Amino acid sequence: MDTILVSNLEYVGLHGATSKEHKEPQKFKISVEADVENTIAAAKTDDINQTTDYRIIRNIVKNTIASPHQNLVETLANKIATDILAALPGIIEVRVRLEKSEIWQNGAPGIIVRRNRNV
Repeated sequence: MDTILVSNLEYVGLHGATSKEHKEPQKFKISVEADVENTIAAAKTDDINQTTDYRIIRNIVKNTIASPHQNLVETLANKIATDILAALPGIIEVRVRLEKSEIWQNGAPGIIVRRNRNV
């Protein structure tokens, strides 16, 4: 099994449970790990059509963070994970790490969700 990695994406969105977060956009940092059976065909042919297109993952993340307000990072991360699985049938399991990177001066709250085709 191989893992596709798209890491350290940063997008600004209007999400969160506090009244401040309802009014002031904030930066979110997102990383995605997506397990696939293997990438041997892509490596042998050097053909992007034989692998997972990283741009699709990036666009799903970007569109989710740009979407209408959600209170919880759990909701956002779950949507990203399920949308990736729906859009990319070659992915067996996906892990999404989502953090609010600027809400605290020291540390960053967030979540890691893991979803697979069996859940």
